[in-house]
Amino acid sequence: MLHPQAKKRLLEELKKALPSLAIRHGLFLESFIAFLALHKAEEVIPKTGKLRVVYEEWIDDTPVTTFVGGRLREELRRDSKYESGDKLKKLGEIEGFNDTDALAQSLVEEFDRLPHKYTLTMHFPDALPTFPKDRTAVQLGRRSRLALCDLFFREAYPTQHEDKEVMDRISGRSGMFLGVVDDFNWTDDAPYFQVEATGYIGPYGSGSQFDEANRALRRFVGLGLGLKLFAYEQQYKAFPTKRFWIIHTKDSDHWRIHDRLDVDGDDAGVLDGLKLWNSFESSYPEEHKIPWLQSVLIHLSAALGAPATTNVALAAEWFFDSFKGRDETLTYVRRMTCIEILCGEHADTSKVSLGELLGNRLAYLIGRSHADREKVLRDFRDIYSLRSRILHHGKHRFSLEERAHLWALRGFCERALEAEAKMLAADADS
Repeated sequence: MLHPQAKKRLLEELKKALPSLAIRHGLFLESFIAFLALHKAEEVIPKTGKLRVVYEEWIDDTPVTTFVGGRLREELRRDSKYESGDKLKKLGEIEGFNDTDALAQSLVEEFDRLPHKYTLTMHFPDALPTFPKDRTAVQLGRRSRLALCDLFFREAYPTQHEDKEVMDRISGRSGMFLGVVDDFNWTDDAPYFQVEATGYIGPYGSGSQFDEANRALRRFVGLGLGLKLFAYEQQYKAFPTKRFWIIHTKDSDHWRIHDRLDVDGDDAGVLDGLKLWNSFESSYPEEHKIPWLQSVLIHLSAALGAPATTNVALAAEWFFDSFKGRDETLTYVRRMTCIEILCGEHADTSKVSLGELLGNRLAYLIGRSHADREKVLRDFRDIYSLRSRILHHGKHRFSLEERAHLWALRGFCERALEAEAKMLAADADS
């Protein structure tokens, strides 16, 4: 990937930088010192052009620093021992890391062999309908899918590794729980959310690829809430359910279990509140409920796989985020952002205010009749006015009437996401 001259220069800069890296307690790389020390090595990667775009997609906007820091943390975690005391040590003073020139050579060669291929897998909450007949997976865009755990799934993604340290980490064994927790295993017939990634994922989730996996999860759930695949009931727990990604890496033609990374606590809190949507009218036949929900899942799959899905996907992320925490004003702003993404593109405010423009576009997007459009316009004026008071006047507490605006705004988000997703699905079918 790198030009030979660039590889040579990167090796020279790493040989200079590695001896100055500082380690705390024999295990932990000091991030700020590493950032400063690797500055010259970072400059080897061009600031513009195709190569820059590729490395930013694979890793992030500081690809050398993130990759080198991540790989050193992996090696320290595996090979070094905890040391008491606060005195920092140079990397070359740590046993097994004395030959920093050889380490630099190894890091450059591995950096040049990028990208790595990953599959990230998370046990999805019990909030899904059964899959449509004869399907064990549902694609959710180019790189993510829902998959049922069957024999083929187990064979494709093994849960055993010959390295005990890897097994302990994946099973969540540490400290007082070492040896008490059983080895990790899949749950038969359970649904799993999977994301394919290409690039580099560090040991603590560093890099854009892990961020993108979490964004894919938020997109799916946010759109599922909008399309009424899921309902949401806030859970009041001291701590959310522990949810995590199991990470496999591609080794030749096979997947090999590699690591475990926790789902963000706020995201896990939203997942705790998911329920299968069941607010059907009393007259709706029971035998039609699951097929209807299955059709919603298929429409959602088509929408996320459509070429023009960018705005809907981004709006769905913001809608998902609006269920995090208990700050009503933050929830309100996030839901307004969802509306602005869907209805505010190419907004020309030279003749009409942004609020009026958004209201008109929203009314024509979701209005079911002329009367309904008029009602949407009237309600949105009050909703947008509250948004302005939050952002420009620091309003932070809601009255009972203003809380009604918050609920109405949620309904607008759901209807707008549903309308846009249906158009994307229809385009995909045509």
